[in-house]
Amino acid sequence: WTPNTSDAQGKRYAFGRQPAIAKWNLGCLGGALSSLGAGDAWLHAGIEAFDEKYSETMQTNLTRKFGFGQWREGDEEIVNAAFDLMTQAEIDMTLFFRALAKTTEIAPQVSLFEACFYEENLFAENVSALQAWLDIHAARCRREGQQAQARTATMNAANPQFVLRNYLAQEAIDAANAGNFAPVIRLLEASAAPYDSKDEFADLYGKRPDWARTKAGCSMLSCSS
Repeated sequence: WTPNTSDAQGKRYAFGRQPAIAKWNLGCLGGALSSLGAGDAWLHAGIEAFDEKYSETMQTNLTRKFGFGQWREGDEEIVNAAFDLMTQAEIDMTLFFRALAKTTEIAPQVSLFEACFYEENLFAENVSALQAWLDIHAARCRREGQQAQARTATMNAANPQFVLRNYLAQEAIDAANAGNFAPVIRLLEASAAPYDSKDEFADLYGKRPDWARTKAGCSMLSCSS
């Protein structure tokens, strides 16, 4: 998904392409430094080190997000299958991971994920595939021998309850333009502890409403935004 209107065609800056763009930016910086006589060898080495560091950091983050304990062979397939399913079925990623932290390793409850889908029919169409994936995930977690409570705590510390969704920001901007800064302050308060689940912010934790799917400022942004 690309929120920048000027990048709608090429999707060069789409979320999934950020690592490649980061490396490209480093290459540009390296080229500029090289023109100043900095030497090429260490610049090339530094840029190439990006791949190793990125892979290492990504594995660490995904291990915590999925509650694996440590990264093992075969985990990449499990992770990719989850992201493919989220894309195919329009599953909200933030809500998905918080629901995943609530599942038990013995009998993961697929019903916990119904609220993560943006379309009811997509839940019905993908419930079997989701249950199959949950069973694989549960079996993977059992291999670690980690207590479910500890795993849940680790996952919740890696997966925010609150994210500043575009529509929330746009609503706060509209209110501020009208002279009401209370929504802005409230979003700041929720952002101060994004991994905590607080009743007073429960209305901020839900999915993007359907009206925001195509609304300017909520679905697509320009550079000037």
